[in-house]
Amino acid sequence: MKKAGKILILSDMDVEKQEIYLLYKKREVVEKMFNTYKTVLNADKLYLQGDESAFGHMFVAFLSLYIHCKLEQLLKKAKLNHKITPIDLLFKYSKVYHPEVKSQIIGHLIHISSFMTL
Repeated sequence: MKKAGKILILSDMDVEKQEIYLLYKKREVVEKMFNTYKTVLNADKLYLQGDESAFGHMFVAFLSLYIHCKLEQLLKKAKLNHKITPIDLLFKYSKVYHPEVKSQIIGHLIHISSFMTL
């Protein structure tokens, strides 16, 4: 505690000191979201021309941040947040798998189709 320092918060609000402290703590969540927006989503640079492009970019970035936060909440609820991040989860389930059909099945289908054309 000696090295932790002290925080001085001045306010003209007529509320309890605990409520002011909780408001200050909520600021950390907002800053974390901006940090995620800028670093994880790489959405801090706009190289767009026109208002519509900028608004579209911001909307998609907002949806991405919302989904990222929801995944983070789900991982915390499942107590998996120390094992996997939302980005890892999205990467894992973004892979496309192509099932291989065995040659016997293909041969059987060819046989059926040739029988039906007779």
